[in-house]
Amino acid sequence: MGIEVISNGTYQTLICNTSMTAFGPVFHAEDDVADFISWANTDIRSLPDYEIVRMVDEWRNEKLDEVCDECGKPWTGEFHASDECLTPVGQALKHLLR
Repeated sequence: MGIEVISNGTYQTLICNTSMTAFGPVFHAEDDVADFISWANTDIRSLPDYEIVRMVDEWRNEKLDEVCDECGKPWTGEFHASDECLTPVGQALKHLLR
């Protein structure tokens, strides 16, 4: 009995594997849904959808406040690009954004 994540490669959603019912908002493929579930620190199956949506917004805003471990610059959404950044994602995006 618990929460599972189902995905089609583009979107993800939460499913209660007891009732086999999807609930909550649809997440994008790049969202770390397991991180959200851990962050929520409650059984979100018992919450109304609007409360889960509010929590997802709060979680995403906290993620936006994080900084890169390599260069200390703020993250922008799910991706990060900086001339000083040595992470593979930062270097790849730096070249794409030129």
